Amino acid sequence: MKYGHYTIKLHRRKGQKRITVRKLSEDTLKISAPKRMPQRQIKTMLNQHLKTIDTLPLRLDFKGLLARPESLDIFGQPHEMMYQKGRKNIEIKAQKIIVTHPTLSRSGLQRTIYDFLKNQLIAFIKDYHHTLQATNKNFYALPTRLKAHYMHTRFGSANHKERTINLNLALIHYPKRFLKSVYLHELTHFDHPNHSQAFYKTLKRLNPDYLEDKKALESYHLAFQNRDKPLA
Repeated sequence: MKYGHYTIKLHRRKGQKRITVRKLSEDTLKISAPKRMPQRQIKTMLNQHLKTIDTLPLRLDFKGLLARPESLDIFGQPHEMMYQKGRKNIEIKAQKIIVTHPTLSRSGLQRTIYDFLKNQLIAFIKDYHHTLQATNKNFYALPTRLKAHYMHTRFGSANHKERTINLNLALIHYPKRFLKSVYLHELTHFDHPNHSQAFYKTLKRLNPDYLEDKKALESYHLAFQNRDKPLA
């Protein structure tokens, strides 16, 4: 499907109620639409929002960043990457990340670095949680499960019934304050599933700077996706 200079990758999904648009490149859009929505209705939407679509940031392929990168940001600090053959292992020394892999294949390195980042993020959150518990005996119990993976539309999610938390792995690349803020936000959902007044009252008690953190995180995330140098 073509629209102006854009090539459209159209995905129709059963149960979807609205149209979503993502810019994959300067001349390619990915559009998800309700399964039975007429094509003319999709084009009408594009006509109505063309200026906004033209200014959409490119969707960053986070996993693509892990395919043998020369450097990688860990908690807002750049680290030089070094590679060597041997038994699979990753260690951080000063501002360098040393990756050891038996084949040094692109896919093998990508998976190894991805798993390493997940483990780093979850370990940091567990330490942070235990620190909070040490100063507040009535603080939340550690979630039954912590998960992390790259997400494009949210920084975290929580299931208050199962007491699990999902975190956007992109947060491993940003300053620690943002990961802490998102984690406290998701923990608060264990008591308040919805964004009610009670939710924000509890969150403000846990993190008085949550509004400032939210705005700063959104700016940092956008700058990172555009590959500009964000301000710490």
